[in-house]
Amino acid sequence: MGQQFAESLYGSGGIVESCSELEEELEEDLPKWAMRLQNFLDQSVKPVMATLTFDCETSTHVISIKNDERSWERYYAFVLYDDRRVFRVSPVTGSLAPRGGASNVCDESKPYSDSAAISVEFSGERGVDALLVVGTEAE
Repeated sequence: MGQQFAESLYGSGGIVESCSELEEELEEDLPKWAMRLQNFLDQSVKPVMATLTFDCETSTHVISIKNDERSWERYYAFVLYDDRRVFRVSPVTGSLAPRGGASNVCDESKPYSDSAAISVEFSGERGVDALLVVGTEAE
């Protein structure tokens, strides 16, 4: 786990930018807790935090997530819908600093953030219901 954490910070900033990158990562080792995020039946009974409406004028939404834990947390974002090709989530995974953020000893002008912005783009026909799930192991 420590090696994976270090690689995520120093490699790509802990962020996977595209679905194809996520698919490559998923082929490796998707943690069991992240696999559970993809279970539609489990997720559909949890409270809905917000509703994103896509119409002719709005094809992209940006949501913000924040880490309330006192530890570094890896997150994953998935759209649960039959045809995932109509949705593009970016980034689909990343790392969140502990609550309040963390200083960067390598570059003090770039502290690590306890929040992230996730973009959801829709390119399909209007009037579909899908579920955006973003979660960490602590949730």
